[in-house]
Amino acid sequence: MNTLLQDIRYGLRMLAKSPGFAAVAILTLALGIGANTAIFSLIDAVMLRSIPVEDPQSLVVFNWLANKNPDYHSYSNYGDCGRRPMGGHSGCSFSMPLFKAMREQANTFSGLAAFCGPIPFDLSGNGSASIARGEIVSGDFFSTLGVPTIVGRPLGPGDDSEHASLAIVLSYNYWQSAFGGERSAVGRTVRIDNVPVEIVGVASPKFTNLAPGKTQDFFLPLEATSQVKPSWFGNDDTLNDPYSVWLVMVGRLKPGVPIGQAQAAASVIFRNEMLHGAKPLSKAADNPRISLAPVNEGLSGQRGQISLLLYVMMIAVGAILLIACANVAGLMLARSAARQKEMAVRLALGAGRTRVIRQLLTESVMLSIVGGALG
Repeated sequence: MNTLLQDIRYGLRMLAKSPGFAAVAILTLALGIGANTAIFSLIDAVMLRSIPVEDPQSLVVFNWLANKNPDYHSYSNYGDCGRRPMGGHSGCSFSMPLFKAMREQANTFSGLAAFCGPIPFDLSGNGSASIARGEIVSGDFFSTLGVPTIVGRPLGPGDDSEHASLAIVLSYNYWQSAFGGERSAVGRTVRIDNVPVEIVGVASPKFTNLAPGKTQDFFLPLEATSQVKPSWFGNDDTLNDPYSVWLVMVGRLKPGVPIGQAQAAASVIFRNEMLHGAKPLSKAADNPRISLAPVNEGLSGQRGQISLLLYVMMIAVGAILLIACANVAGLMLARSAARQKEMAVRLALGAGRTRVIRQLLTESVMLSIVGGALG
């Protein structure tokens, strides 16, 4: 330990004698390391990090698959889904009646939820009016995902009933930016598209999104769309129209239930609704069925659109780091040539080659640590 401290002190003195060399080497490393850290952090957030929900391994997203597209009148897709089942026509948007039927009949899931958006709404009642992005969610959205609130309460099935008072839950970031993080924001009434709603809670800061790359400012119950209608709803009863598909469904598997068993059970319900429901949308030859995908694979959000760009950027900044390291290596070699007399004196005084090499390595590590910290 004493010799290590001696090497560090000597290394600091030598670097202080060559401030120009030290500054150039440190800044070169800082630029290369900083660029790589920034791009990798972005790739980690968008591509690698698991969706911030409780036990994401048991959470699945629904996709429909058929030999021919069902007889839908309107189809809305917010780009949430990634991997598509192979063969035929497919999608991950469902109608509200289908979601209700699946929730009532499927017994292989401990929870089933649906969502749509985010959708821009006009929000007023908190200073000047502004545009806020709201995610439309079913009442069991928070309980199915296992997402808590840090202030107030989450939305529940009671908020998703026809006669319930309108309520919203704010995202943590929007609570901080628009309400200053004040706990008194919970219980306050604001207006969404001129309809009064009560803020009942603030979601956990860990829950930033469900589909990667997409964010929202608040969460609004499904039934609220009977009063706060997205622009594409029009004058029709889109909320209860089996011909209008616009919801993404996610389910949490019951403990011990394999995904194949849940998929088979969900396919039976889906096929029955599509072929024999009040308003059949498919024929038997179309073979409508359900495919379940783990939520980390099935929900890609903006990931598919930017993944190639991110990987290209990672290769580019990796090349920059290699060039930076090569430049610093060249500087170190040039400096070593100027220190030949010093090394000869140290060897003549009895310093072993191992000790000299360790001293040079200590100086290099010090440069790397400072450059990495700045990066």
